Amino acid sequence: LGGRQPPLAYHYIVDYDGSVTTFHPEKMSAGHAGNHNAKSIGVSFVNIGYARILNNKTDKRESTKTYLQSKGVSGTALEFVGPAKVGSEGSHAPRGGSVYWPKYPEAQWVAGAKLVAQIMSRWEVSPQNIYTHSYTDSGKFDVGAAFPLEEFKKKVAAQYTGPVAGSSS
Repeated sequence: LGGRQPPLAYHYIVDYDGSVTTFHPEKMSAGHAGNHNAKSIGVSFVNIGYARILNNKTDKRESTKTYLQSKGVSGTALEFVGPAKVGSEGSHAPRGGSVYWPKYPEAQWVAGAKLVAQIMSRWEVSPQNIYTHSYTDSGKFDVGAAFPLEEFKKKVAAQYTGPVAGSSS
């Protein structure tokens, strides 16, 4: 991977319905993962992000749900996971309070798992090398607490067709 970084930070974006949009060729570096950009491929999952509760008074979950519905989102994406304390893994929220993340619809993360399995097979990278932003120096914490990361990794591994780590060709 290498080349100039494009203005949009991801190679692929997976929408709520599982549709995938390609933004940049995989051989082009993208600005999504701090110092890891030159050796990674960025796959983003559409999610509005956290809904924060400040001082047990201002609850943004209902306004977040209303906004998502106005965009045609339904089902599990209108359910929330939390609370996560600000500053904890997956919280990614500034200035105090507790955060709740909208769930990722199954169609979205299953389509993402298929995409990631194809990418990893193409580049002969083992599925054990799946990392979220929180493992990089990007300063980001997405995909957040609601993403089913362990299930996602299992789904990717089941679809991976590249070489198996430790085997010789």
